[in-house]
Amino acid sequence: EAGPEANFIDDIRGSGKYAFLKCNWGADYIDPETFAEPFNPEYSFNFWTKGGTEAANVFNRWYQAKREASVITTDMAARYSRFADAERLLIEHAIAVPVSIECSKGYIVSRLDCYEGEYATCGIARQRYKLMHLYEDSYSIEDSERRYAKWQADKAAKADGKT
Repeated sequence: EAGPEANFIDDIRGSGKYAFLKCNWGADYIDPETFAEPFNPEYSFNFWTKGGTEAANVFNRWYQAKREASVITTDMAARYSRFADAERLLIEHAIAVPVSIECSKGYIVSRLDCYEGEYATCGIARQRYKLMHLYEDSYSIEDSERRYAKWQADKAAKADGKT
């Protein structure tokens, strides 16, 4: 059931008046810590106080694992592994239920050229239609491979300062 059109954050998300809520959170930077942010107690996704003793116990374990991961700054394999341990707690206790991820690889049928538009390694740039065109027909795998090769070449040229 959809929430209200106005005051959703205060009336629903902030108050905990939901049983299941899509997070809609995306990476702000390239590190697993950015995905932990919605579960921090200072964010409006905060629900830890609504779940009773079991939720509090899971929160304490998750928060400890997250803090331990956050201070690891020189060994990226250890950092990512510790963040995975923290995330595992959220998934095992159904606090987070992975349902989708924005991904630029794989097969889709679309009349949009996914290699047009804005690009960023993280953030919401790929979710906007800016600079994209709606085509008459979808394109083939071969067309997609050609467009991808051109996109990579254009991206490399920009990185080298050639455009």
